[in-house]
Amino acid sequence: MGQQNPITFVLSMLDMYNRPPKRMEIIKLRGSDAILDLRNCGLGRGAGARIISELVSHLDNFESIDLSYNELGQDSVEQLVPGLRVMKSVNLSHNKIGRIGCQLLSNLFKTQCNIIELELESNNLTDVVGAGVVENLAHHKKLRLLNLSKNLLSNNLAFRMRKYLAEDSSLEELYLHWN
Repeated sequence: MGQQNPITFVLSMLDMYNRPPKRMEIIKLRGSDAILDLRNCGLGRGAGARIISELVSHLDNFESIDLSYNELGQDSVEQLVPGLRVMKSVNLSHNKIGRIGCQLLSNLFKTQCNIIELELESNNLTDVVGAGVVENLAHHKKLRLLNLSKNLLSNNLAFRMRKYLAEDSSLEELYLHWN
């Protein structure tokens, strides 16, 4: 049997593990970009981890992924990281990715990765974690949008970000509100 269509694959995985989509538009096309919208599908609980591990091998068929509101923890992020390097836009807002999950994500910036938008709003990230992200951004000149809003960040990190932004930065949008 031939390789399964990525759209059919995602839908069959959600169905197999009894994770019905909360919305009708799971996969959308915006221009030539294929967007995988899996927000609020409960992927951070129970069988959701198996869906994540199966999903990684199909991520190269998409340019954008929204996994917000899934209760994803650092284990899920660890499984996802290899596939995320091909994404242009990654939304992991309102999850529980933790310090290690955020480190794994920011380490992608040291490699060849395509991420230009990274949303990490409301993940209870601290200054220590944020500082690691800022340091690794120096290696990645593609990021245009970074959302670290609604975390546990202080003015100390804002000063570090100012230094990064003053240097050679491609960042166009930085969100730090409600910290």
